[in-house]
Amino acid sequence: MKHLIFTFLLIGFFSFESNAQFCKPDAMYKDSSAGVYPKPSVGIDKKACVNTKYDYTFTVVVSKSIPYLGLEIPLYRVGIDTVGAVDNLPKGITYKCDPPNCQFDSNTRGCIILTGIPTALNVAPFNYDLKIKASANTAFGPLAIEFPGTFFPGNYYLRLLPEGND
Repeated sequence: MKHLIFTFLLIGFFSFESNAQFCKPDAMYKDSSAGVYPKPSVGIDKKACVNTKYDYTFTVVVSKSIPYLGLEIPLYRVGIDTVGAVDNLPKGITYKCDPPNCQFDSNTRGCIILTGIPTALNVAPFNYDLKIKASANTAFGPLAIEFPGTFFPGNYYLRLLPEGND
């Protein structure tokens, strides 16, 4: 009986572990400077279609410090709200993070995945201009950051096409 209970516990643990990670940071950015990749200057290269499953992964790289007003400020964590931190998503697309609480510790890499099925309630064709809003927890207090924004110029246009154009 103990073996049976242990087996069920192991199965449950591995099922939870396999579902815990929603996305995987791209290894290509393991030695990159702090930021969200691909950079806004590169943008989103994958188009979406109405009523077709979509996913796209951003890699988040958090350094030990950030330059601000000519100083290197110690950085503890960068976080995005778990609700509404990615503005202007098409209806049917949501986002998730790894780590799941969307709090990226200093000197780590994580990811944000856009996922879902865009609905027919969206305007298509259309370029949705996405913004990722974050807060950097620094030695001098919180600092609001946007991707794209002042420190990260460019655009994250998500091109949505009508149904059947994939």
